[in-house]
Amino acid sequence: MQVSSELWAQGYSVPASDGSLISRRRLVEDLHLAAWNLLPGSDDPYYQGLRLSVEMSLRLDTDFSISQSESDSSIADAYIPGLTPMQMDMMFVYLDARGFWEGVLDVRAGRQIRVDTIGFFAFDGIETVLHLPGYLAVSTYLGYEVKGGHRLGYDQLELDGVDSGGRDGMDPGTYSDREDPDSEMVFGTEVSWYPRSWLDVGAAVRVVGLSKEISSQLFGGRLDAGTDPLRFHGRIMWSPMLDRRDDLSAAVAEGTLLREADAEITVTPVDALALSAEYHLFRPMFAADSIFNVFDLAPRRDLGGRLEVFPGGKVSVATWAYARMADQSAGLSGEEIDATVSGVGGGFGGNYRTLSNRFSSRVSALREWGESRVGAEIGGGHGFVSGRLWLGLRLSYWHIDDDYSERFSGDLFGYMASARFRLLKGAHLAGELENYFSEGEDPRVVVLALLQLDLWR
Repeated sequence: MQVSSELWAQGYSVPASDGSLISRRRLVEDLHLAAWNLLPGSDDPYYQGLRLSVEMSLRLDTDFSISQSESDSSIADAYIPGLTPMQMDMMFVYLDARGFWEGVLDVRAGRQIRVDTIGFFAFDGIETVLHLPGYLAVSTYLGYEVKGGHRLGYDQLELDGVDSGGRDGMDPGTYSDREDPDSEMVFGTEVSWYPRSWLDVGAAVRVVGLSKEISSQLFGGRLDAGTDPLRFHGRIMWSPMLDRRDDLSAAVAEGTLLREADAEITVTPVDALALSAEYHLFRPMFAADSIFNVFDLAPRRDLGGRLEVFPGGKVSVATWAYARMADQSAGLSGEEIDATVSGVGGGFGGNYRTLSNRFSSRVSALREWGESRVGAEIGGGHGFVSGRLWLGLRLSYWHIDDDYSERFSGDLFGYMASARFRLLKGAHLAGELENYFSEGEDPRVVVLALLQLDLWR
């Protein structure tokens, strides 16, 4: 059984468009409850039968700096739709049963956060996993997507900007453009094949909108193969609703054939050396009313490489570089259209780590869209009282040259001081102070405190 808690206290201020400061004072409580091996005798390590468990995670998110006018719809000049001083989220709650039919079938029912080849997805429903002969596994799920407009619901982990909070407590005539929070039915499945320890292959599909009009279709595949000294990882994701079916060559050229693609090759000829090459393609896919549609988020392809050296068990040194290609975007000068290369960057750094000491440093530089950045970071930490108290400090500096606006050019300094103290077994108290400042700008201060309790495990 497990009962654990994390209490976050956070304070920060960000500048508004009118020059004023927007302050936030947040208090977040995460509570995790779990009970495993609920059936008699199932806690025996040699037990071979059905195993039953229950897990639940709740989050209470409050902000004491939200004024009454910001949450009062009758004050039109100050009201912010969807902003509430207190919100309760049910992150997940499910019943898990494993080992039906002598280990052939696993079943999980309730609110779940699923992670597969396609990515993250939160839904209320049922998931089954079939373990078949020949090292095959088939995972299938059916349910309704979780949305922030539901009671105890929360927004999906998607980079979009579309508010799915619904019209609860608002005048539907005044806020008729807010998204309807009604859930859509989702179906998905993933097939995995793992015949050897060095080979894992998978393919997945997800369809959202079965109960109405289909709103999303995603297909994905992955391949992990090899072992030292040569390993390979590859993953692709395809959305047929956005594919240029009329012209395959145009789809390839525009990057619309695939929504995402990742490939990485790592070579370790000796234990003290690792060399990797990476390729990443990302094509943003947003809803029609997304705020991000006003920005230049064309498909981009990144090529990168990394070299790591481990001269000893405590020290590591690395250097890295990347080049970004983005269609229909500004080039390195910030002016050229249809530029082959829109960004380049690289850097080097090192780490030293023992049980009671840590030290790291890095220098990096990049140029993209007519802006250059060169910076350095140095940081470290030390443990006291047999590791019960840990103190850390990080210093950073960036020099920025922007070809278009002097406002964004100049020097940026920052520091982060942190502390972590073990009150007793299973109880930790941590704090963090972060501050960034530059000439002519107000300091950007963030204060974070965390109380972590493992009450019962």
